[in-house]
Amino acid sequence: MKRKQCLANLGPVLLATTLLLPSVPFLARTAVADPRDDAPSDLGDSPRTSFPTKSGTGASTAPRRGSIDAPAPTASAATLANPRTGSDFIALGNQLHQQRKFNAAIEAYENAVRRDPMNAQAYFNLGRVYFDQYRLNEAIAAYQQAVDLDPHSAAGYNELGLTFKHRRRFSDAIVAYRRAIELNPHNAATYNNLGNVLYQARQYDDAVPMFHKAIELDPKQVEPMIGLGSVLYSQGKVNEAVAILQHAITVDPKSGAAYFNLGVAQQAARNLPQSAAAFRKAAALPPAATAAPAYNNLSNVLREMQDLPGAIAAARKAVSLAPAYAPAYRNLGQALLAAGETAKGNAALAKAQKLDSQH
Repeated sequence: MKRKQCLANLGPVLLATTLLLPSVPFLARTAVADPRDDAPSDLGDSPRTSFPTKSGTGASTAPRRGSIDAPAPTASAATLANPRTGSDFIALGNQLHQQRKFNAAIEAYENAVRRDPMNAQAYFNLGRVYFDQYRLNEAIAAYQQAVDLDPHSAAGYNELGLTFKHRRRFSDAIVAYRRAIELNPHNAATYNNLGNVLYQARQYDDAVPMFHKAIELDPKQVEPMIGLGSVLYSQGKVNEAVAILQHAITVDPKSGAAYFNLGVAQQAARNLPQSAAAFRKAAALPPAATAAPAYNNLSNVLREMQDLPGAIAAARKAVSLAPAYAPAYRNLGQALLAAGETAKGNAALAKAQKLDSQH
């Protein structure tokens, strides 16, 4: 799902594990931001987790029918056309959800609940549809009902935690994620998710071991490394942040988010040529939403390096990619003024001010 990025008002921004995060000295906060979260980014395949997660509790027994982790029910085309049982309606709801027919999926899951009110999977899937519509309060209620019926599902608590996080109920999210970890202590994604919410709650010291554990459990996933880099940066441990982010790009050389954050950290460490190189790389890699802020930050770095033609060109590129992005006009105006192009510089600054007033 596409997410609306949260950008800093001036200077460089830091792309966090899950979003665009403003870094010092720029004001604001976050790392995963969308209409659903003032801090996310589309780094993973799912809007719910930063990377694929293993469901289940880790127990050796098979999940019972109707539990959250039970295999999804299947049904023939004829049955889907005339569903009768709770399982039939769950199968129909799953098909409709996959087709993004959200209201029809909700109706199907509600029919499943009416026929089988003890079916945790029906409530769980209903929560997913509400989440995808950003109906967070309804999603929380559905997930809470699911885990009340199936209190041994790590997946249920993980989804509940994620929804609490998007609702900015960080304390509740932390409790839910910790319960998920108690039920399944071997799932890297849950540690990563808990690290993210602790980071958003500015509980940096508690976030660090969560990201370390996620990396230990799944050393091929780059998102916990990006998260750890964001925390270390926020703690003022810039050189440590540079080191983990450099490792991240060796794990995933195509991660624009890792290069972006590396650029921010290198700039803070006063390694300006390395910072510029990282921002250039970030601009050329997915996610596409990184490109404009990467060129904007590149302009900022090149201006520090006294490369005014390069700074002007980078800011113009940012403006061309995001015509409503005020920080790019501001950096363009500052670079033009520094180059002696007073009229053009003032015009760019006026444009930035106008865009700011509109938002």
